Amino acid sequence: RVQKQIRLNDEQLVAEKLHALLEVVSVHVPGLAARSGNRTITLEEDLRITPQLWEVLRKDDKVREIFRGLDINESELRDLFDTLDSDGSGEIDFTEMCHGLTKLRGDANRSDVVGIKLYCRSIQAQLAEIQADIQGVLAVQTSQ
Repeated sequence: RVQKQIRLNDEQLVAEKLHALLEVVSVHVPGLAARSGNRTITLEEDLRITPQLWEVLRKDDKVREIFRGLDINESELRDLFDTLDSDGSGEIDFTEMCHGLTKLRGDANRSDVVGIKLYCRSIQAQLAEIQADIQGVLAVQTSQ
């Protein structure tokens, strides 16, 4: 347990694993070298991961090894794309992926669960307000 906690807090390990992931991903991005030409490659613009590319990556042995090294459960890889696509664009840029992966490392703790529960309550309250507004509009329309 102590070893795992040390590993989870090891920023150098995370940096090394993310660098290794960058190398693997860049191999799978068609035409990356041709696109770069004489300019600097930007992770946001040039390394965009589509659902199709994610399927290839999640089956890659090197990628699976990197995720194991980051303490990310392999059984979650299938649905991980949707989790990492934080802006809902249908693609993951490499920065978005790195940010999400660092937050996913290790087991969920109490603060994660409480945070999600509070977020759900907030959404429920907002939906209740929307429902009340819609019912008010419908009541006005039916009375006319």
